[in-house]
Amino acid sequence: MSVLAMMIASIAAVFVSSGAAQASSGWYTPDANATTQDTPAEADFDGHHVVVNRGGSDNALWFDHDNGPFTRIGGTTFTAPAITEFNNQLYLFQTGQDGNVWYQVMGHNAAGQPTWTWSSAREIPGPSGTGVRTTLRPAIASSGNQLHIIVVGNNERIYHAALYPNNSWSGSWTEIPGGARTESGPSATTTPDGWLVVAHRGTNNLMYQQRGFISSGVWDGSWTQLPHGHTSHAPAIAYNGADGRIVEAWVEDDDGDTVMTSESSTWTVDQTNAIHAANNVTSPSGPSLSYEGDGVALGLRGNNFTDVQGDLHMVQNHIYLNLNYYG
Repeated sequence: MSVLAMMIASIAAVFVSSGAAQASSGWYTPDANATTQDTPAEADFDGHHVVVNRGGSDNALWFDHDNGPFTRIGGTTFTAPAITEFNNQLYLFQTGQDGNVWYQVMGHNAAGQPTWTWSSAREIPGPSGTGVRTTLRPAIASSGNQLHIIVVGNNERIYHAALYPNNSWSGSWTEIPGGARTESGPSATTTPDGWLVVAHRGTNNLMYQQRGFISSGVWDGSWTQLPHGHTSHAPAIAYNGADGRIVEAWVEDDDGDTVMTSESSTWTVDQTNAIHAANNVTSPSGPSLSYEGDGVALGLRGNNFTDVQGDLHMVQNHIYLNLNYYG
């Protein structure tokens, strides 16, 4: 481990909700040579930690697993990707340059281990009449027999579709009700009691969320403003199965810190807590969140870093940071 990585890993924070205490494992960089232009995407796949990002210089997708070196996937995208496990496979989504959504799949070999290779890209047409805004990331969330896809159209409206285990999709997009507009990528998660939860940044830089009941397809019908937070970037949302709560993260406008909130089952915010990145690292992109089996992983695209001697190092796009919270 590098000196930088060891120093980052030594920084810890404690987050206390009305449930159990949650402790930080510290910040670290999985590959000091990796750079990114956007928020990294993370997922747990068969107990392996997988990261996919948009390359720092080539706009191609790259991935690593278990903190190894990044491997180039290829393709071209202008925004962050999204990954999650679905139907015992790992799914990778991106918005294409053509206004459509593209995805790739990773499966298992004969021994039941991940192949660490991706399928060729498959296309899902964007919402009719608007297409997908090519500079905004998609969001995906699994609910057993459906992989939910959330995108932003060129009209700034938020749309939902679903993919099924045979890789057939719902055939059309439905606008999530409530008249929301956003200029950042959405975020989504599912809960064991059957809800799909979507969060977004409003055009007023406040954050909103809405639930849809998966079995009926019925949404709340209006967006609820989160009572805390003001951001210019896309927020992140994830269900933390370790304590049964919805966790949200965003980069706060005031100081660039990442802030997390934990919500109860009644969808009211219990507590907001500022998580300071190590030694003044700030991020020019929103964070990522993913459930890792025993907690929630938080990822950042790094920006500026000041070392312990007080020398300022400008490391634009170069430092990738990750923080785990455990229930």
